[in-house]
Amino acid sequence: TEASQLNVGLHFIAEDTPVTNQPLAIDRAKQESIFQNLLSNALKFTPEGGEVTIALAADEHQWSLRVSDTGCGIPPAQQEWIFQRFARAHGAEIAGTGIGLSFVRDLTELLGGQVSLQSEEGKGTTFLLQFPVIPTTDVPVPEAFASPEKPEDAPPPAVAKEAPLILIVEDEEDVAAYLKESLQEQYRVLVANNGQQGLTLAFAEIPDLVISDVMMPQLNGLQLCARLKADRRTSHLPVLLLTARSAEEHRLAGLDRGADAYLSKPFAERELHLRLRNLLLLRDRMAAQLRQEFLAAPRQEVATSSPREAGWLTDLRSYITERLDDAELSGTDLEMHLGMSRSQLQRKLQSVLGLSPRKLVNEVRLDTASKLLRETTATVSEIAYDCGFRDPKYFGRVFRERFGMTPGEWRAAERKEG
Repeated sequence: TEASQLNVGLHFIAEDTPVTNQPLAIDRAKQESIFQNLLSNALKFTPEGGEVTIALAADEHQWSLRVSDTGCGIPPAQQEWIFQRFARAHGAEIAGTGIGLSFVRDLTELLGGQVSLQSEEGKGTTFLLQFPVIPTTDVPVPEAFASPEKPEDAPPPAVAKEAPLILIVEDEEDVAAYLKESLQEQYRVLVANNGQQGLTLAFAEIPDLVISDVMMPQLNGLQLCARLKADRRTSHLPVLLLTARSAEEHRLAGLDRGADAYLSKPFAERELHLRLRNLLLLRDRMAAQLRQEFLAAPRQEVATSSPREAGWLTDLRSYITERLDDAELSGTDLEMHLGMSRSQLQRKLQSVLGLSPRKLVNEVRLDTASKLLRETTATVSEIAYDCGFRDPKYFGRVFRERFGMTPGEWRAAERKEG
């Protein structure tokens, strides 16, 4: 379809007949990514009326894929670095990121193959990929070429359910594919292909971190960052902005809208991973500090070590303390008060305070009880009921689990120190 729209001739040929009918072990998903990148690249740089040829060949040792075009070609001086990430031929008028050929090379080498090119400026380019023949006797021929049935954005089996959820917002398909391929072994990954879709996904899923390109249609990265930071559901999310622009004013614009980090293209893969790790570690340290501040003073305003979160945390703290003697107070009440869904509140609180809604209410109850034991003469049972515990015996058990001593022992120890 793409070829017909561009009025480019597209030809498929078999250069040799395979020497065996035995099925080959292949990774169809990676092979499709390789083929789609090469074909898209060939069509992109072939003028109207030109031709693109895809040829397959095989012998007993290797099989090959050749993609040739009659496009503009690549100057000899640029052929040495064309497989480098973000490299693009100088003078190319077609928009692109320069990541597709690097992605092709990485996937080809991962599959044990090699990629090479021949190109003549003004006449066209040929990419040749050669892969080892790996026979398999365990899989019937039709199934050997079947893709595993799984959602496109499902994480690989090795990724734990508790792994951080990363949202990639990138309109360039090859960059998004590269980022996903790089991150999915350590993180769960979601992908949005424009800023508006990214905003919708962020509100629905509440990821642990957002990676966003700056230059995008509908909603650019700066606008996306500003909206995420302005909404209480997502104000806590670390945002890493990616852009090909390296000018100081663009970095400052991103930081001014609340971006937590800024990475200019081209970037090293290791630097990307280090930035993500450091942002998540910083988030966890901030959560520990905010949790301590949140529990410190029942009826005071939450401290401002994170000013963006202080307002709704103070509101939440006041709401819980006002209903502290209500044994029926639950996470559902917090959801309704804050206007969030169960999953939104769960992920928000886990990121900001490191606590579930139920655990948060229980921590406030116990923290308030410890203060009442120290500052009042009320009995242990009275304090238990005032803090929303139906059973003083249960209160005594959970209090000991939290503070390492019974309520009576706690009161005696606090008064002795005082």
